[in-house]
Amino acid sequence: MNTLGACKAVLRGRLETAEGLLSRGFQRIGEHNPAGGLAHRIAALVDAAAAQEPRLRELASDMHALLRRRSNDFPQPTTE
Repeated sequence: MNTLGACKAVLRGRLETAEGLLSRGFQRIGEHNPAGGLAHRIAALVDAAAAQEPRLRELASDMHALLRRRSNDFPQPTTE
């Protein structure tokens, strides 16, 4: 799941890698890549994937828990 890779990339300071993983993940499942910060977009991809593939619901729950625990480690979106 690209979301786990994106989380790892963010935590390693590799934001461009995280962006690429998210873009490819949304493209792979045929969903729109929303605007917003990385944490928001990771959560959106998690939810979209779980909606399409119910067997991913437990992993989605784990990913949401990870995002909550590490939310301070994710860059905040800029408003320009």
